[in-house]
Amino acid sequence: MPTEGQYVKALEELDGNGLAPSWRELLRSHWAASEHKCSMAVLAKAVGYPNSNAANLNYGRLAGRIGECVGLPPSEDYQNLYSVATWDRWVPNGAGH
Repeated sequence: MPTEGQYVKALEELDGNGLAPSWRELLRSHWAASEHKCSMAVLAKAVGYPNSNAANLNYGRLAGRIGECVGLPPSEDYQNLYSVATWDRWVPNGAGH
């Protein structure tokens, strides 16, 4: 598992080269959510994406970029999502991630 310092370095690297403004807002919105949990639908609305599919796509891209920066191997099965989030399969209030 990457260290806090590796994440800081990765985000600084991305901030200077390739961190889309909407990706920054995804991270901010996720962090600001109660207990840092919210659904992709909530994140999509907070960021201005048309739906949760767009939020999923962009969060996956962001996770892939962060994963690369911290030295995680490329992943075709979304394992790099774990570099920025975990998720609950079903939460009654839709809190999810």
